Amino acid sequence: MASQYLSKAAQKALNAAQKLIVKVRRAGNTPTITPPNHPAEVDVVLYFDESHGLTTQNVTDRTKQGLASNDTATAYQTLCWALNNLRGGEKPDDQVKLVALFLSTTFDIANCPPSNSRHWPACTHLHPPVVELPFDLWKTEHIVVEGTHMIEDVCRPEFMVRFGRPLFWTRWEVGDRMVQNYIIDFAQSKLICSDDLSTLSLRAEIAVLARRLLLDFEPKRAAALWIETELVVGHMHVAYSVPAHREYLRAGAPSEPILAEATARIMASDDFETAKNLSWCLSGRWITRGTRGELVGGLLLIQATAIPVIDFLASLFPESYEKMFCDATPDNTHGATLKEAFQNAVVYFTHWGKGEDSSFINDNAGWMAICRGMAIQCHDYEDDIDFVIPVLYDHRQTLSRFDMSAILIQLNIRDKVQAANMSASALHYFTSGNREQNSRPYITIIMELGLKRQPPFAKPKSIGYSAPAKKAKRVTHPRYSFLVTGCSESVYRVIPRNQRHIYKGLLASDSLLEEHPRPNEDHLDAVLQMKPDWTTESFRWVKSSKPDLEMESDFQTDELDERIMAGPFADSSEEND
Repeated sequence: MASQYLSKAAQKALNAAQKLIVKVRRAGNTPTITPPNHPAEVDVVLYFDESHGLTTQNVTDRTKQGLASNDTATAYQTLCWALNNLRGGEKPDDQVKLVALFLSTTFDIANCPPSNSRHWPACTHLHPPVVELPFDLWKTEHIVVEGTHMIEDVCRPEFMVRFGRPLFWTRWEVGDRMVQNYIIDFAQSKLICSDDLSTLSLRAEIAVLARRLLLDFEPKRAAALWIETELVVGHMHVAYSVPAHREYLRAGAPSEPILAEATARIMASDDFETAKNLSWCLSGRWITRGTRGELVGGLLLIQATAIPVIDFLASLFPESYEKMFCDATPDNTHGATLKEAFQNAVVYFTHWGKGEDSSFINDNAGWMAICRGMAIQCHDYEDDIDFVIPVLYDHRQTLSRFDMSAILIQLNIRDKVQAANMSASALHYFTSGNREQNSRPYITIIMELGLKRQPPFAKPKSIGYSAPAKKAKRVTHPRYSFLVTGCSESVYRVIPRNQRHIYKGLLASDSLLEEHPRPNEDHLDAVLQMKPDWTTESFRWVKSSKPDLEMESDFQTDELDERIMAGPFADSSEEND
């Protein structure tokens, strides 16, 4: 009786669908859709928005529908079963060629695998969620054109909305003056999932940090997966990929200038304690601590954003060093002071973009990045450089590769002090042009954030000051070099005096035993005797022929002298740039 009832209902729905298709085609002369690279034609496309609600509702009154009373199915399963019946019989004329799309910002629909219930037809195959959605698609083929945009253009909201999701530029295009005036506020409300900026939820605070600092969530933590999923649901995180097994997703905060600008304004408010919030995230073990150096360095730099290069340095470092920066001269040739050389230069960045390889470290990528208000965090295997801040050398010129310079930055929280040979020529940063273009200067900064210990197998290099060469070497691009040691208000103006301990905690080593539940000396020693690492205490099982010779550890816990120095440095000089 039940199967007969279902057969009649299915046939009735199939007939209605076929009649609808005929009427629609006659009325609008609608052609059959043939998807690209797919031989099958499609007559109907159905989409169900916010479909995750269907996965939490069970079908009721099943006996009235011809279903067994002890059979259970969610609304999602029942709908899939009903849609499957619309495919009709084996003959092509009896079939409705349809595609059903279930739209959702949650992970629930991905975690609804087929069960043994007969509500899942044997031929049903649940495809992994489709996440390849429109991005960086504007009303013209190219969003920017080299040599046509001024720095003032890219700083305006009407330019920022061109990038990322079409949501923002379409809203700008069809909106009235009020909609356009409040586009930043709209972006803020979408980011924090609220119109109230005075009280941010935990997820909103994490979303703000992730948008500007490239947070990497810990893949082995269930809580981290939950938080990242929640950021996709309500805080403008983007799901990049969901594997076929649907056990987790890959997500992130891509470069969207309008959202980055909205985030920058939130972080600039007195109510948002950036360093404290970041420290809290790290203590929760959701963020990969291996990137703590990049997080701290990126945070320091991004809090000092200002348009003129001279003002950027002045906002990043204490006032007592301002004259040293302004009066600095190139360390690889004779030349003008930094203030003179960069008097018309500007920087503009509101967020970081991660470079996958070295191909992103050049002036061509620099002008493209500055169009998005983006600076570059280098890939993990780049030896000598961690950040590239694009510099428009003359703000009176349009944005193009031949008008770009850079601030090249190396972070160092490594176990030994070391100098870096940051050479624009070695990096092939500058594009060769005319004589003036081939003499564009650049700046390098080594940020020694903190020295933790020195291993016995490597002696620290000396970073000393050396006098300029008596005879200037033949170079093209003058380099202004600086070394900053320490991480406190003494050397970074953006660190408030009462937050010194927070930044120290952000840089603290994440040791093997930091989370051990029994932190007393006996239990920690028992763990070390299992040889997770080899130390001087790892050889108690050996009877030495010379017991009077004890092994001594060369590990030291030195503190760096907090200071800022201008180059040249003995170990970072170059013969030709």
